[in-house]
Amino acid sequence: MEIPSMTRNNLQVLRHYDGDGNLQRNVQMAAAQIALFATGAVPAGRCVSLGSDGLGYLGVAGSRVPLWLFRSTDKPSSGMQGPAAASATEMTWADGSVNAVLAFVGLEGLEIATTEYNKSETFNYNDLVACRLSTNAAYTTDTERAAGAGVVFKTGVVHGAHAIVGVVSQPPTGIGSYSRFDNAYLCLWTCYRPPVAGLITGTPVNIAVL
Repeated sequence: MEIPSMTRNNLQVLRHYDGDGNLQRNVQMAAAQIALFATGAVPAGRCVSLGSDGLGYLGVAGSRVPLWLFRSTDKPSSGMQGPAAASATEMTWADGSVNAVLAFVGLEGLEIATTEYNKSETFNYNDLVACRLSTNAAYTTDTERAAGAGVVFKTGVVHGAHAIVGVVSQPPTGIGSYSRFDNAYLCLWTCYRPPVAGLITGTPVNIAVL
């Protein structure tokens, strides 16, 4: 299918459930996450999740559900796709803040295209992917958090040991990729696969091939 011309920091929904709005959620981002970006807005295409305080944070870990940032507005999406960005002033909360985003819930049933992936990695069809929280030990500065938190990566990702947020449906340079967009994005089937408790310390067993 044709998709709109894409820019950096962007997400598009390629395939989804029938019906409009059933996988969308307005999320109020935590102020500390907004502060990481000079623009005052989390880049579209990032993966976020709700913390115990109900606010949005970059990245996914544990049993948090992935939420894929679409745009900063409370206006309903057209469903399949819509404008990549809108004025943050279009959405305000009771306290007057505008640190809110429109996200798609990353359960089964969505295929998305995002510009927010680790460009230094080579992605292949069916690769499992994850994304780090802004509090991950790999980040020691706000610059690193802004650059990497909520960004898709594949290296070292293990099913059952990590929070899996998607499966690669089309690599940036894959067969039939939209090269007219400068291979700027990665296509994913979204999913919710939290880590299995005790898997890393468990005893390996032989399992017969189905």
